[in-house]
Amino acid sequence: MGSTTRISIKIVDSLTGFEGGDGSYSVGGLVVVGNLSSSMAYSFLILWCTQYLRMPLTVVGLTFGASGTLAAGAAYLGGLASDRNFRLELVTLPRMVITTWFVVAALTRTPLIGIVTVFLTLVAISFSGTCEQVFGLIVLKGFELEPTIAYLRTCQNIGFLLGPILGSGLLIYFGWRGFFFGLAALTLSSSIAVSVIGRGHSPDDFGGSENRPTHWKRHFSLSAIRAILPSALALIGYFSFEVILPVSLVRSHGYSVASWGFLSFINPLMVIFLQMRITRASQRWTLRNRLAVGALLLGPPLAMIRLNASPLMIVSVIATFAMGEMLWGPSAQAALIQVFGTRDRGAAIGMLRVANSLAYLVAVSCLLPLWPRIGDGLIWLIIASVGSLSSLMYFRWLRIDLVVDHSASNLNDERG
Repeated sequence: MGSTTRISIKIVDSLTGFEGGDGSYSVGGLVVVGNLSSSMAYSFLILWCTQYLRMPLTVVGLTFGASGTLAAGAAYLGGLASDRNFRLELVTLPRMVITTWFVVAALTRTPLIGIVTVFLTLVAISFSGTCEQVFGLIVLKGFELEPTIAYLRTCQNIGFLLGPILGSGLLIYFGWRGFFFGLAALTLSSSIAVSVIGRGHSPDDFGGSENRPTHWKRHFSLSAIRAILPSALALIGYFSFEVILPVSLVRSHGYSVASWGFLSFINPLMVIFLQMRITRASQRWTLRNRLAVGALLLGPPLAMIRLNASPLMIVSVIATFAMGEMLWGPSAQAALIQVFGTRDRGAAIGMLRVANSLAYLVAVSCLLPLWPRIGDGLIWLIIASVGSLSSLMYFRWLRIDLVVDHSASNLNDERG
């Protein structure tokens, strides 16, 4: 290993708190690039449709709504496909398709192209994103589950943080054509990275070439519902933070759009620098307590805004929210994987992505339109109540034996 690589690893270790090796950083780089392209697409596709293609807002709304619904199903299907017989093509093929289509989008300008671009992008990113997470967990199987998930989340947030910045730069200097060519290059790079990393592993590392049975009963068992339902409620608080908070601050409390831009950097920066440290420090708590406390920090602190919306209070609320996200995020995914069983981890990840989509739909379609009618005070109390209910469900439903009971089946899954 060269001196440059060693120095880079030491820098990453000191910043993120992760202690890995060459293989882990290869996967980390893949996740950063993949989420860099995803965040670019998510951040600017709506503006491209409305401002550049001049598509009616109704058409844009229906397009994103329908595509988002299909993307939720694609996430679960991607997980099922990964569990049944993981192949590198599950990650690379959808990305090659949208790489090609991004080139088409760069060279044409019609509403039909916009509709197809949104559909392909959301579905392909959702499907391949689930498979990429499974790929990361397979390659990093030598590490403990929850710290590995925390590491992948850290890398995801690096991509989410840099994506809008890179996208803005491409638009400023090269316009929409340069933006889509850049998006195509990033997506192609992530596909190549998966292929290169995957070559260092035998088919047996990915479960062999035989198709494995799908454990449908486990996916929709009472134990699974008890793990998924409070996660969906916690995610409503998460997306309320992303969707309602900026609108509330700008329209009701006199903050400028630019000031929210600066405030929005606090959360991903905290996750990048503190996620691994929080995950390690919290391992002394039971999984149930980590989830209950994390969910409690996601929703209820937002109610403090109705009392005081000063910059200091907003920063405090965002920091508290970030702490809850770091505590809850890896634990929620680890709990669901343990409930489903190791061989069904793809379905667990996909199911959590479905919960993500449903929670986002509730925040955007229900809570956001409700906010101007009932005002700040009541909307934050509702969101706080949802977060409190999620915390209570975790504490009452997610018994220790619920998670531990699958340890034997997980071992059997790994063997057979």
